[in-house]
Amino acid sequence: MSQKKDDTKVIDLSQRLTHLSQHSTLNTKLKDLKMRIDAEQAKVLVTTSLISVLFLVTLANNALLSAPVATVMDEASMSSVAAGEQVVSSRGPASERNPAAVPTGTSQWEDEMVARMAKLELSASEKVGRRPSSLDRLTFEFLEGKYAVRLENGKIRELEFSDAAQAGDRPKYVNDRRQFLNENRDLLPVQFVKSVRSETSRDGGELIESYDLLNTANVPVAKVRFHLDSAGRMISMKVLRSQVALN
Repeated sequence: MSQKKDDTKVIDLSQRLTHLSQHSTLNTKLKDLKMRIDAEQAKVLVTTSLISVLFLVTLANNALLSAPVATVMDEASMSSVAAGEQVVSSRGPASERNPAAVPTGTSQWEDEMVARMAKLELSASEKVGRRPSSLDRLTFEFLEGKYAVRLENGKIRELEFSDAAQAGDRPKYVNDRRQFLNENRDLLPVQFVKSVRSETSRDGGELIESYDLLNTANVPVAKVRFHLDSAGRMISMKVLRSQVALN
């Protein structure tokens, strides 16, 4: 009896493992290639997106710069514009525009008031306003508003360096007190023709000077007392009536 031929195929495991190893390496390379392709595609997409955004921004800026400028309107005028209605510029030669149609930025009541006042006839004094008086000039020009002014029947009774003066302010220098009295004789409460220094004294570092105001008969009608600081600046000036003036 003939022996049967054995057809069984022997598989070499080492060859099988080598084949599987080569297949795994190929898959790894394919994956790496795919990742590189995806990264390149992502770069292209980001670059394209940035270019698109830049292009859109440029178009928007050009549209804003080339758009007509809308005329400035107040809230009342804006509320009267219908929905969807376009507000365009009214610029152009003044002779070609209707002045009444150009918004002024004020209300109708204010425009009417301005037009009414433009028709009023004002006197010269009303146009210029009140001229500063000699008392105003002394108080705010020479004394620079630094002194409190006490009046008696519209005349100066006393000047005193104000405590309300700004920090760092100093009293004014009145170097020639006699000239100061003569130049402002109309602002003092008595009539006199000249002033004469009558006495001088010191109170600590401060100086006190007194001046007699004389009438035409050389009789004192009042006494003015200056109070000066150590630097010779006027702290106060006070007018004292004499007994002759009181009688």
